[in-house]
Amino acid sequence: MEEFKKEIRELKEQLAQLQASNVLWGKKYIACGDSFTEGDFNHWVDENGLAKRESPVIYDKEWGMYKTYPWQIGKRNNMTIINEAKCGSILALDKRYVAGEDEITIESRNPFSLQRYKQIPEDTDYCTIWFGINDSAHTNLGTIDDTTNETFYGAWNVVLEWLITNRPYMKIGIIVTDADAHPDWRQATRECACKWGIPYLDMMGDVRVPVIMGREPELGLCAKSEELRTKSFVVSDKNGHPNLKAHEYQSYIIENFLRSL
Repeated sequence: MEEFKKEIRELKEQLAQLQASNVLWGKKYIACGDSFTEGDFNHWVDENGLAKRESPVIYDKEWGMYKTYPWQIGKRNNMTIINEAKCGSILALDKRYVAGEDEITIESRNPFSLQRYKQIPEDTDYCTIWFGINDSAHTNLGTIDDTTNETFYGAWNVVLEWLITNRPYMKIGIIVTDADAHPDWRQATRECACKWGIPYLDMMGDVRVPVIMGREPELGLCAKSEELRTKSFVVSDKNGHPNLKAHEYQSYIIENFLRSL
């Protein structure tokens, strides 16, 4: 019996050492963004004919979220995960609202810079922010000096100043989006990250990041590679969102990024 108790103590000590060496272990992580973070698995069915939130392959009912990259990071590191992302959402206010179009409200497309950023819990340890795809079609770009959320640049300025002021010890990381976002919106993300001293992970503009959904043209990715990668990592021919395998790949890339913050 004493030998058994000794073995248990040693195992507990080893586990404690492993946990102590993992900066992410047991931390709270909130992932902010759009469908590339929340998950969009339309037009996909598992081998049992189940789809969307009915499929245990892609959806965790206990955690109440799709098994996208935040879920996978959380499972590996015993983290508390909040996936606050909303499909179709944007960072800045909808440009149709800014233009005063009828029947378009300030809540159109659920802009992150309206109220969502203020709902990040005070005890959050890690936060990533990933926008740009929907913004490039639905928001005004603006300039780096903008101070309101009526433009994409301005929304970054509003959000990042508030977070630095009100969540000063939260580790923040910005993800520069890949896929179909306009290059100017990706560049705006990089510039605002630099302006506020926030590290960024460049999914499309860093040759050290494995290609999942494209690369900036000037970096010389061949068309065949882009075609093959895209075919492997999208949900289906009808749905260009990241599939489960893409989220798995991204989870390791983003987890490594989190460890660097």
